[in-house]
Amino acid sequence: MRRYGIWLAVSLVVVVNLVILGGVAWNRSGQPEARMLLSERELRLSGGGTENSGLSLHLVWRHQGDAVQDWFDQKHLEAVGFDCSPVPDSPAAERYYRKQLPHRAYLVLELEGAAWQRWKEKQHARYRELETVTGGTESEKKNRGWELKQISRQLVEESHLFAVDVGRDPKLLRQKYADTAHYLILPALVRLQMEYRAADQQQSKQRHKLTGYVERILVSQIHLPRDLSVELRRLTSGSGKIAPYRDEYGWPYTPADSTKKQTLRYQVDLAVGKRYEPWIRSVQVMPPAASVKE
Repeated sequence: MRRYGIWLAVSLVVVVNLVILGGVAWNRSGQPEARMLLSERELRLSGGGTENSGLSLHLVWRHQGDAVQDWFDQKHLEAVGFDCSPVPDSPAAERYYRKQLPHRAYLVLELEGAAWQRWKEKQHARYRELETVTGGTESEKKNRGWELKQISRQLVEESHLFAVDVGRDPKLLRQKYADTAHYLILPALVRLQMEYRAADQQQSKQRHKLTGYVERILVSQIHLPRDLSVELRRLTSGSGKIAPYRDEYGWPYTPADSTKKQTLRYQVDLAVGKRYEPWIRSVQVMPPAASVKE
């Protein structure tokens, strides 16, 4: 009886592995659903410490709050399956909407598109505004200097991928966003939230509205095959984390230091398959002279 149980457990493991491998093979068969060239801004190294030889890349994208993105409204919430029939201002609405579970949907990520351009222009405008300010206390001057450095850092380091749309049918989304080199469509979990607005001057009650937000992308950690990790592993110094930038004297510094020449250290050819699951086709380590494009 015990031997039968062992064989049953082994058979179950084999079947599960075959199903997983079959799913991976089917996902990667034929032409990719999308292919995109991303940099270390959008795919960052993680894992692979001294006790773990594996490396993976984490997909980094920009979410609500990074730019003026009011597109995830009630219409989109209903499109992904949320019941938004209770009026947000009704007494029972808050309790009802608080109990809503997350929904699976498909998220559209745009690379260096209109959303990124708006965010970049906003950052540049704020930078110019701060540069023109003079006077103030020492504390105010220090705060302005800190904010200027933060803006410089964000323009260099932050991801150029922005969430721009969401839906339940990835094929319909692809028809709308046909450029497969600039738009990724990936499965994600999305949630509903109630946004509290300031009280109306002519009414005693508040006016609320429903908005959505992305809780997480379902596959954001992407395994890096061993044959593609050789070059990147040299950048990690065996720690699994990318080595810091260093100046001509060997001192580490962050890319926020505008006195140093910035570089992109690697680019990744990312593909998305039939199951809308991403994988890495190739990795290119950039030469030291490669410059960062803002």
